[in-house]
Amino acid sequence: MPFFKVFDYWNQSIIAYDDTWAHATARHPELVGHEGLVMQSLVTPVLLIQSDTSMKTHLYVGTVIAQGIYGGEHAVSVVRLEGEPTKSRIWVTGYFTGMLPQGKTLWKQS
Repeated sequence: MPFFKVFDYWNQSIIAYDDTWAHATARHPELVGHEGLVMQSLVTPVLLIQSDTSMKTHLYVGTVIAQGIYGGEHAVSVVRLEGEPTKSRIWVTGYFTGMLPQGKTLWKQS
């Protein structure tokens, strides 16, 4: 079952499945309770990066979090493109960081 489904900045649907969310939060328990920040990173990213490890993996970097325990950091969502020509976008994991991820910049908010 889908845990959430959103449409990204480019109106492409991204789905996070229940089992994927459970797997991600087992490794990143800080995500629990911050689903809104994760979804916001997909809907209103400031940066889209192609992963160094796979051309079919994109990193959506959210705006700087203004306050709270993660204030000053970014929510980053890892999305896998599937199918030909990449018709599906599956949320794989996410995390909070103060450093921007490495990789090829595909898009940057101006």
